[in-house]
Amino acid sequence: MPIDDAVLQSLATLTRIDVNAVPGLSKEAIRERLNEHIAWLDKAWSPEDEALAPLLHIGDPQSSLRDDLPEPTLGTDVALRNAPMHDEDFFLVPQVVDDNS
Repeated sequence: MPIDDAVLQSLATLTRIDVNAVPGLSKEAIRERLNEHIAWLDKAWSPEDEALAPLLHIGDPQSSLRDDLPEPTLGTDVALRNAPMHDEDFFLVPQVVDDNS
C-alpha cells in the first residue's frame, strides 16, 4: 500500500502532527520514508519466511531457571553490613514526608 497525499494527510490528522511544519523535511520526503518503512515491513512479513519455525524463546530457557530449594536466610548482621545507615536491627532512611501533613 503506497502512501499518497490522502493517506499522509489521514496519518497526520490521526497523530496530530503538522507535516508542513516538520523542519528539514518536505511532504515528499516524509512519504518516501514511510514508503521505505512499509516496503521493509512487507519484506519482513514475506511468505518466504513461513518455512521457519517460530521461536518460543530467544535463548536457552533452562539457563535462567534454577531449582527452588530452601536456603538459610541472611542474618541481621550480614544484611546490615553494607548499609550506609542502620541501627542494631533496621535500615535507616531519610524522612521523605513531613509529619505535619
